[in-house]
Amino acid sequence: IGFLGYARYGSEVRGSITLNLKEGTILADIAKLLIAVASICAYGLVFYIPIDTLWKNISHKFNEKNHNITQIILRTCIILISGAIAAAIPNLEPFISLVGAVFLSLLGFFVPSVCETVHLWPDRLGWCKWKLYKNLLLSLFAICALVAGAAASINEIIESYKS
Repeated sequence: IGFLGYARYGSEVRGSITLNLKEGTILADIAKLLIAVASICAYGLVFYIPIDTLWKNISHKFNEKNHNITQIILRTCIILISGAIAAAIPNLEPFISLVGAVFLSLLGFFVPSVCETVHLWPDRLGWCKWKLYKNLLLSLFAICALVAGAAASINEIIESYKS
């Protein structure tokens, strides 16, 4: 969606593609509604892994017959807290950009290249250790993208709250 949004709107693309859609047109309103419904339906799934990890660490503190209700309360509280944070911040666009810059560079480039290097170390790195050099370049690219993207997003956040 990000690529298609940039292909359509170029440098005028906003943090969320729905912000670029024209107000009051039927197709734009239907698209916004469908994206909102999809987000509501999928939002709880986003927290599946973090809640599962958290639950493994705290489940022993609760009575076993109350595990289901406790998990439901935990999931509900985390979703409500994240929703409250989103409601408290008036302009989420620069924060979304910051999160995207940090996590795309880390989870998209840096972590996979480090994991591959560790997995193949020391004797399966290919001819003249080309996989090591490839992963070093990807890691360097990820760090540069992280620094540049985070700096640009932080500057945007500072500018939006200056006035």
